[in-house]
Amino acid sequence: MQDVYIEFGGFYDSFHSDRIDMEIESTIQFSEDDINWEATHEEYAKQYLHVLSNEIGIKLKYKSLWKPRFYNFETDEIVAEITENQYQKIKQKIESDPEVIEWINDASKSRDGFRSFYNGFEAVSESDEMLLRYYFKYLHRDREEILLRISEIDVELIELDTVKSIKN
Repeated sequence: MQDVYIEFGGFYDSFHSDRIDMEIESTIQFSEDDINWEATHEEYAKQYLHVLSNEIGIKLKYKSLWKPRFYNFETDEIVAEITENQYQKIKQKIESDPEVIEWINDASKSRDGFRSFYNGFEAVSESDEMLLRYYFKYLHRDREEILLRISEIDVELIELDTVKSIKN
């Protein structure tokens, strides 16, 4: 099994935090103070990964939700696991798609305010982790169908100090 870090926008001032906030506002019996945010974010991330996995046709197994210590440079990422066989399928998809290679070449270039340690597809593909990171960034760039499916997720609000979840 190999870990995959999926940048999905996180829960800090994002599409996903807005979805959760809208669910709280529509649930009369609970306020923000009643919500177990960590458990709610975990459940949302699991559902997000399930939708993404179905969308791309690769089984991604949820492992954890990584949260940065500070949100000024990074945001939450989903940590998933894939088998070596699944990784090889992804790698073959990438290597056979000139559009993906061109996007990785462009996205990994150094530019004003960003110095790349993996400049270009060749350098990125030397690291399995970096290749997967760039691939999932590529999938999320202008992929409105993924966001559309994500917007259909039933947000589960998980109450503090209970195992009970609240679903509308």
